[in-house]
Amino acid sequence: MAEGGLGLAGSGHGGTLRVDVLEARDIIAADSNGFSDPFVTLGLVVDDAGNLHKKRTKIIFKTLLPVWNEQFVFNVPLKSQDFIFRVWDNNRVTANTPLGNAKINLITLPDNRDMDLWLPLQDVAHGELHVRLLWTTAEGEHTGASATQKFAKASLIDPMEVVKLKDENARLREEFLQLGGDMSIIKEPSEQLQQLLLHRESEMAKIIKSQGEIVDTKISKMKRGVHTSKILSNAEVTVKSAVIDRVSAAMKASSIDVDWKAYPPCDFGKEMRTNHFHIHDGYLNSAAFGCCPKVVLDAVAKWEEEIQVDTVLFRLKTLPVRLKSVAGEVCTFIHCDPNDFQFVLNADTALSAVWKSFVWQPGDRVITFNVDYAVTAFASDWLAKRFGVDVIKIPLVLPMSHDAIVESTQRYLEAVLKAGPVPRLANVCHMTSSTGFLMPVKELTSLFHKYKIPVCVDGAQAVGQVPINIGEILAEYYVGSLHKWCFCPQGCGFLVVQPHSQAGMTTLTVSYNYGQGYEAEFQYYGLQDFSSWLAVGQAFSFVTKVCGGWSRVWDYCSDLAAQAVTLLESRWNTQLFQQKPALCRFCPVVPVPNGEGATAEMAKGLQVYLACKNQITVTTNVVHIRSKPTLCVRVALSVFNEIGEVEALACSVLALRGDYTFPDLVANFPDDAAF
Repeated sequence: MAEGGLGLAGSGHGGTLRVDVLEARDIIAADSNGFSDPFVTLGLVVDDAGNLHKKRTKIIFKTLLPVWNEQFVFNVPLKSQDFIFRVWDNNRVTANTPLGNAKINLITLPDNRDMDLWLPLQDVAHGELHVRLLWTTAEGEHTGASATQKFAKASLIDPMEVVKLKDENARLREEFLQLGGDMSIIKEPSEQLQQLLLHRESEMAKIIKSQGEIVDTKISKMKRGVHTSKILSNAEVTVKSAVIDRVSAAMKASSIDVDWKAYPPCDFGKEMRTNHFHIHDGYLNSAAFGCCPKVVLDAVAKWEEEIQVDTVLFRLKTLPVRLKSVAGEVCTFIHCDPNDFQFVLNADTALSAVWKSFVWQPGDRVITFNVDYAVTAFASDWLAKRFGVDVIKIPLVLPMSHDAIVESTQRYLEAVLKAGPVPRLANVCHMTSSTGFLMPVKELTSLFHKYKIPVCVDGAQAVGQVPINIGEILAEYYVGSLHKWCFCPQGCGFLVVQPHSQAGMTTLTVSYNYGQGYEAEFQYYGLQDFSSWLAVGQAFSFVTKVCGGWSRVWDYCSDLAAQAVTLLESRWNTQLFQQKPALCRFCPVVPVPNGEGATAEMAKGLQVYLACKNQITVTTNVVHIRSKPTLCVRVALSVFNEIGEVEALACSVLALRGDYTFPDLVANFPDDAAF
């Protein structure tokens, strides 16, 4: 048995990795005799160049089906490292011939349980490597660790990076402010995290500012090369110069022109709806698919026109620059590193990408909650049926205080850990969908990290309703949607993956950037609607220029939600499900009169009735209150709503006199008619 280690104590969650290199099959023939003389080098990546702290197996001569059955042990300082296998054909005189490689990020491995894997060999036509891996977490922790090391352990960030940044803090702060940075966006994180965020946002600001200068420099060099060429004819110089000018224009393409004078600020409510939206009176369901302002829809069309001028140049030159700039606006809003952020179709797409990027084995365990989004339940069912994953659903009886949620989760989690291996992932909903309940995601993430469990936070309903600081939550994965509450077009979701978890991430669609890493793969995986993503910038400008900023939006919607609760509680003689307005934000859930004992068919019938008979679009759900199924209405409010619409809802429900059976209506609508 061979042993190796790096000895970098204190650089995060470490442990011992046992690697059994067993066999390979279908490897390529590198020698003229139709065989290869294969051996394997394996080890941890120790630098950006991909160099390994490596060991190697023995050579097996003249075979395409080598069997090694060798075991190695590595002392690993940080579980987030990549582990690489490289298969070679041994050559006595010339350099060894590569037969393929395989990579796995150790963060994807469960604790204290064998993982038996056939790894496809990359960069070759065919071949697979059979290995068995066992990760054992290091026992005990160094109690005398510095504050920086303790922070890094809690946040899963390399403390060496934080220490290095500490010396640069003064210079970066000054530079950040000179570049127009706003320190008020950082909401009292720890000192080290503030430095980290400051560094990353400063670097992003420098990138955006210098893009034009970089392009100018490159274009100037290209033109000089053409005009000073001694082998090009005058005609060739003319053609190449024209091509360079077009490429330059594409690379420097700025945002589309929007005549904001045509979209002046106005009062919230009816005036806002009439002037800036196409939505009808009585639309109380922004939590479903949101609503896009006219100016943003116009921007989508203009971006599409811009794309169609030259689809190739736009895709290859303009799009990466513009998407990075738009992503920077979103990242400032949700407080995350732009290098960790990627646009996706919606939160479901992001969640599926996270779950499918894990190497699952039968008996693996995943933690969810019974209050999670419905799609999480479907994804859990898929994992269980496809891979034999054990799905653990933590039961919560909402409403509960945040402290009670954390305490209940910890008790349940301790029992779970006694009964089996450490779960591979925990999924937490930032704000529940059907019940509009704000969850303590920061505290829950910290709790799961205490037991070495990675966390995925589903923020589909939270983004735009509450201030988001992903840098403080510190979950490995955060998924969200921008169309619900951020006035963006439909099809605008995002995925944020912390650096130590990016190595194993891949897109759902295999495309041209496959195998090039997290950022490259997610930048392009097909011809999705880029115009919608690019118009996110105009959506955020709408909030600033028309609405007067996010604080004004949040104040209005919160006040309107409080008024709605008071009105509905008074008219229906029921009580707000969330108990406190602060826990519901813009989505109060209120039981209807005589709603106890309701069925899903009643909820569907009421929803269809209100839409068809009263032109009121609202979500109805059956919520268990004091263990009784109760028919409730979720009122999702935005800047174009006003209290009169809630009054109309109250009157429409009262007119039914507690009868929520609609056999004729329900019979004429398909099962998926609820909205």
